[in-house]
Amino acid sequence: MSHNIEEILDQLREEATEEQKERVTDRGVEEENVLGAPKGVMRDLAKSLGRDQSLADELWKTKVHEARLLAVWVAEPEKQTLKSVKAWAKQVETWDLADQMARYLTSETEIRLEIIEEFTKSDDLYTKRIGFGTIACLIMHHPDQPSDVVENWLEVISQGAEDDRDHVSKAVLWALMEIGKVDEYWQDAAIVTACELQAEGPTAASLGHEAEKTLSELVSVGDRRRLISGNNSKTEKNQSSQSQNSKRRNSGGKSNSNNNNNNRRGGRGQQQGQQNSANSSDGKKPARRNGRNKRRSRTPAPKTV
Repeated sequence: MSHNIEEILDQLREEATEEQKERVTDRGVEEENVLGAPKGVMRDLAKSLGRDQSLADELWKTKVHEARLLAVWVAEPEKQTLKSVKAWAKQVETWDLADQMARYLTSETEIRLEIIEEFTKSDDLYTKRIGFGTIACLIMHHPDQPSDVVENWLEVISQGAEDDRDHVSKAVLWALMEIGKVDEYWQDAAIVTACELQAEGPTAASLGHEAEKTLSELVSVGDRRRLISGNNSKTEKNQSSQSQNSKRRNSGGKSNSNNNNNNRRGGRGQQQGQQNSANSSDGKKPARRNGRNKRRSRTPAPKTV
């Protein structure tokens, strides 16, 4: 089905606002390439257009920011090549376009592992961000990756954590966090990686501190597939607490509360002890490193793509 590019751009212009236009130009896009259409309007338009690689290519050529977002959303992942995605990545000018490309295009292609391998090594700012964003989006939507693949990503993340460019650093943190949210096994591995980063340079150390703090707060709630922030689960935990309090009132005892407290402390008790020991020595967290070797020697449940 053929579409008129000018008609599409006119639809976006009709919904444009000065506030949105200013918001995009503040990210570094030239004003002449910004229409100012709200993202919600563009998403609705993308749904009506459907997947169309030829249309995506034409939209991208306009250099208009909103048109390029549409291009990412209507492009056909199965038709991408390493050459084609590299060409687009080099022309990305903002973090939001980079993230949308990772979420809706590169992470859904058949060559996504090749993209990750090459893009995370790139010196180009947004190409590298797309690489780490692809890790984050892939593990988010397809968590059952082979263990050796995820282990390799943790090493790639450790290397990428040394990049002091903010747009790269945030993508590296994003990738590490998404791995840690898969389940308790990968939460533990991600925390250990975060602790190791704290013994590296200032950029990596800062990222490691932030990651460890956030990862340590992740919890499993109900039948959710992935771990979530303890803050996000406040309502669920309150409901659970109310239920437990009701049971204790009915039973007239406090044993359940004691057991629950012990269980919460016990999950990370040994690991915390290792942390304290490491902090009291030379600051390089050798206990965590030993813990990682022990942790990684465990054989996880088989995972398939």
